[in-house]
Amino acid sequence: MAVSLGMASKVGEDLVHLMKAMSALKHHVPRLHPDVETSAYPVLFAVSTGPLRVSAIAERIHSDVSTVSRQVSHLVQVRILEKVSDPADGRAQNIALAPDGKQLLEDIHESRGEMFATLMSSWTTDEAQDFDHSLRRLNDDLTRTFAARSTSGPTDRSDASTTTTTGKESM
Repeated sequence: MAVSLGMASKVGEDLVHLMKAMSALKHHVPRLHPDVETSAYPVLFAVSTGPLRVSAIAERIHSDVSTVSRQVSHLVQVRILEKVSDPADGRAQNIALAPDGKQLLEDIHESRGEMFATLMSSWTTDEAQDFDHSLRRLNDDLTRTFAARSTSGPTDRSDASTTTTTGKESM
């Protein structure tokens, strides 16, 4: 049975409030590295599974290549990331975590874990697992929808109305 429009609207509204709260929270989280802004963290997570080209990082984090390229240049300069040869094309370079980047990523995971453990201290393990399952399901659905729209583009007026002039999905 499909979710009603009213319930979908309620979930959408609650998610917007959650995103705004998370955005505000990141301004109050202590910096874990003096030379790395929290806005660069998605780049670190993108390469945590292995070296990638800048264009692949941008695609993975839903950002434009020029922004990611600037972030990568800075992170290479401060030795959080490093450039490695692309085994498939010796002329190209991939971006990988440097040893300091691996440590920073561990620190981020630990810090976030501690923060969410505190926020969810009154939750049961079952409640946390159910919430995690629902978040993963929503994220998977969003990822599939985003991928389908980015490959086909808006096909009708209802799709076109959710795309902003920057090409990014709006809520």
